[in-house]
Amino acid sequence: MTLEHYAGLYTLDQSQAEVSARILLECANKLLSNYVPDINGGIIHSIYRVRYEKALEKLSTKRIKSFKSYPQPLVIRRIMLFLIPEIAGFCVAELRETAQIQSQFLRFKAGTFDLCIEFVKLLNSRVSEIEIKRDQIAIVPESSQHLIKAINTHLIWFYTTKEIEHPNFVNSGNIKSTAHRQNNEFAFEIIDWGYLYLQFEKEVILDLLKENFGNALALNAEKEYYEDENREEKIKIWHFLTALTIAYLAVNSKKSQFELEGLPVSEVLRKLKEWITVYFLRFSNNVVPNGRIDVLDDTFTFFKNNQYQHDLHFLLHRSLNHFDTKEREDFIKGLYHKSIELEKMLLAMNIIESKHTRNIISGLINNINIDDFLDTRRTVTEYENTLIEAINSDTHWELAKPLIEKIKLHFEKKRHRPAETEKFIFRINLLLAFKEKDFAKLCKLEIPKNQYAIHPVDKKLQLEKKFYQALFKLYNDKDYGNAAALFRGLPSEDPKNVTYAYYLYHAETLNSIKQMNIKSLNKANKEWEDFLKSLSDEEKSTLQKINEQVSSTNIYHFVANKDASRFDQALNTLSNLYRFNQELIPVIYNYYLERELHEMAFSYSVVAKNYFAENDEDIKPEVEKILGEATHDKTLLSIKQSLINLKSLTPQDIAKVTPDNVNNKRNLSELVLHELIEAGKIMLEKIEGIRHIPHENRYNDLLIATLRLRFQIWGWSCHDQGRSGRSASGKDAGEIDVMFQSNGSNITVCEAFILTGRDKGLTVKHINKCFAYNIYLDDYYIIVYYKGPQTNFDSTWESYKDDIVNCPYDNRWQIDKTKGLQDFSKKIFNVTAFRIAKSIHNT
Repeated sequence: MTLEHYAGLYTLDQSQAEVSARILLECANKLLSNYVPDINGGIIHSIYRVRYEKALEKLSTKRIKSFKSYPQPLVIRRIMLFLIPEIAGFCVAELRETAQIQSQFLRFKAGTFDLCIEFVKLLNSRVSEIEIKRDQIAIVPESSQHLIKAINTHLIWFYTTKEIEHPNFVNSGNIKSTAHRQNNEFAFEIIDWGYLYLQFEKEVILDLLKENFGNALALNAEKEYYEDENREEKIKIWHFLTALTIAYLAVNSKKSQFELEGLPVSEVLRKLKEWITVYFLRFSNNVVPNGRIDVLDDTFTFFKNNQYQHDLHFLLHRSLNHFDTKEREDFIKGLYHKSIELEKMLLAMNIIESKHTRNIISGLINNINIDDFLDTRRTVTEYENTLIEAINSDTHWELAKPLIEKIKLHFEKKRHRPAETEKFIFRINLLLAFKEKDFAKLCKLEIPKNQYAIHPVDKKLQLEKKFYQALFKLYNDKDYGNAAALFRGLPSEDPKNVTYAYYLYHAETLNSIKQMNIKSLNKANKEWEDFLKSLSDEEKSTLQKINEQVSSTNIYHFVANKDASRFDQALNTLSNLYRFNQELIPVIYNYYLERELHEMAFSYSVVAKNYFAENDEDIKPEVEKILGEATHDKTLLSIKQSLINLKSLTPQDIAKVTPDNVNNKRNLSELVLHELIEAGKIMLEKIEGIRHIPHENRYNDLLIATLRLRFQIWGWSCHDQGRSGRSASGKDAGEIDVMFQSNGSNITVCEAFILTGRDKGLTVKHINKCFAYNIYLDDYYIIVYYKGPQTNFDSTWESYKDDIVNCPYDNRWQIDKTKGLQDFSKKIFNVTAFRIAKSIHNT
């Protein structure tokens, strides 16, 4: 209603922005605050989440209704472009307010924090040029930058604050105490850390966050790892690494989307991977005197009443799936060197997709003495957790047997075995029989009886036994019809059990596909959809555990019903384990062909081949035939047409779609810089052949020849000594050393000259010459070929930077001295013979 009212106003001012800010902050804070985990907590939280998402959706789509001009604009402006820049100021002020209201626990303002990120997304969304006023063109990106920097500052405050002032409830006034952080910030995981870290890198402040965090780490070597001071540091590290791994997973999952938005994906992934490697290897064991603490050990972490929280060990190993093979395997060897953490290794085995990496972990597990491991455990719960990971393992499920015996022995010593333990062991034995493919043993297992209960045989355990019998038919016997019949009896006795309902849906789907019965297939889908509708929000939360299984089953239905949109969405959510399931590959591949998406089918087949090769997986004949025949005439014609169309893209869009192995920069200016660096590397390889060239034009000949070979695929051209603009003297047309063009339009110019040492006059001449060529370009490049003594290389670079900053520029392109010359040399890898910097000018 508020937005509806504002849409009818001719102007929006601070008063409307303040009202909007209060409403949205209230929605965000309700959603991302700790909730009481009672019977209604989840329901209330779900209501808050829906309300928050709807509010943001309305803000992003609501358009202005009143116009001061006639006729009305062709594109009606969205209200967010006027409102968010005004609201941003209130959000920034809220983040800066760090006063503590109640205790020594730091208030991480998750609600305001998340709302600011959502505002940044909206401000950076695509906007038509005629939808935004001229005076707003600069305001919108400035507001986005203002929000990003405020978020970064708040995070740094959260990670670095050591002492806080808070009210003294015993005496009047305030007192100062050591700052503490909650070890379970509610909904910390649903913040879009991936998008945020990309924005940090875009604003060149991601490293600032990491540096401040690192500088603030202060383990007390004189105290044990479990004492308060060191536990506080551990909680801080846990927060940082949780955000780091979530960001890494999020950027990988939306890599293509983020690249099309021009965000620095490759650089962020490289940095996050490096930090994950360094910090997790450091903080994976308790050697406090050496500055190490085990952040993966959650022994002393309690009250995990957080529906979003993932175990940090789980997040780490999910992240490792995106590492290069050697990096992942080196990390695993370092993490588990001389370790007897069997539970953690088994968990890693169940998460990591690469078979070769799993074999390495398997070898480490085989070196563990099971008795040594069991003797170091503190509780039976740890036995049980390890038992669960063992039984879920494809290769080490037999370890469950000695673990069961150890648990039995423990309770025999106590002369008492709790009923819950009996049930737990029964469930493990069900799984063991399933893994051993012994149907007779599975059927003979006796259900534990409780002699003190009215009904001695637990009905729930009866259903679970029937469930495993049905699973056996489904997966071990591939008898989909009988499996479906067995599963069908379970929901009637436990109608809200999501697991039972899903496996019934899955079995009926496979049976219908086998029988090629589309009517039966649609019936199975309708029954599943009806089941989902019958669930409450609280009951639907259990679906999260089987999301991928559900999506993989849905693929069959989307293909059968030609639902391309939902097919694409479902496929994009699947991990490689499900995406390249050999039962699904023919379905997915042939549906791509049916839609005449030959390149997509080919790309899918190539990635599938690589996946099977890496995991040393035996390929079924029908799948091998598909993968072997993926390159056919239609595929080749489609790829050819794409290459032809590539040359029609704007240079800015080419930067967004170029493959990483060619150029991984998504911003045009960075892409051109990368090309210059790669060409420069080739020149260095030929250094002996060009060492005695006296004039820069000869250097440029080799540079241009190299660039032409790289640019040809995009339809770009580069020309040396072209005539364009005016010369530095203003009397004649200037000579451009290198001009880059796309379809006849200028992209940028590159001026080159030789230095043998400091020469301010020559530097000033060439700098001003560069700007005189064409004043309408966004970027200009200078290449300096250094031919002086090697010992003077660094000093010449420093003097060159000083000359650039103090050069007498024309008023039209004065250098921004507040930023000076930003040296990027250390931020670009494998360029030790290069020095790279950037200046900003008022053009």
